[in-house]
Order: sequence, then C-alpha cells, then structure tokens
Amino acid sequence: PVEPRNFTKVKSGIFWVSFAGPLANIVLATASAFVYAIVITKVSSDFSFYGVIKDMSYASILINLVLAVFNLIPFPPLDGSKMVSTFLDYESARKYEGLAQYSFLFIILLWFTNFFQYLMMPAFVAMNGLVTLFVWMLS
Repeated sequence: PVEPRNFTKVKSGIFWVSFAGPLANIVLATASAFVYAIVITKVSSDFSFYGVIKDMSYASILINLVLAVFNLIPFPPLDGSKMVSTFLDYESARKYEGLAQYSFLFIILLWFTNFFQYLMMPAFVAMNGLVTLFVWMLS
C-alpha cells in the first residue's frame, strides 16, 4: 500500500510510484532480451540448457513487455490511470477514477473485440527491436 501523505510532492510521488511497475517490467524485458541475444549468438546449440534458456528468456521478454503496456493503459484501476490523474484537477480526477466501476467490462470488451491485439502491438515491436539491437551488438 502507498501512503500519499508521506510524499513531499503528492502528485509527482503518485506518478512515479505508478510508473515504477511498468518501468520494472521494461527493465526486466531489456535484461531478458540481452540474455536471449547472448544465448542465440554466443552459446552453442549443443549446450544442454540452450533451448530452455532461450525459450525462458524469450517468454520473459514477451510477458514483461505485455505487462508494461497493459499497465500503462489509462483506464482505472490500472497504473496508467493513476499517472493520467496526476495531471487532472481534483474534481476531474475524482470523476475519472469513478470509471473504475466499469473496468471489468472495459477489459472484457478489449479482449473480445480484438482491440487488445492493437494495444499490444507496441510490445511486440519493442521486443523485436530489443532482440535485434542486442543481436547486432553481439555479432
């Protein structure tokens, strides 16, 4: 639990606490992309754990980037909404946070309309970009 009264600047504190989760996912995805690039460029495929490490690092990249993008969606109660609400005045932020009661319907709607795939497209592009960059650097 976060206690906003402990912040010297409440709005910026809430913003950075909300951004910490997606940022951690991005850092973990970057580290996993580096491990993946090392495995596919420097490790022999004869190594007994080659496939396991390669598959696990690939899954880690994908999962962490999808979680980062998903949490940045600006709909309450996701972290992206907390970040957006720091830029709103009190009354607007209160009304905005009132949308949380519809969050389950919103997520179901995203899932069944395949709009979720379009939201996740940046995660897939970032994943391919990270892997390509690290493979290029290690080659």
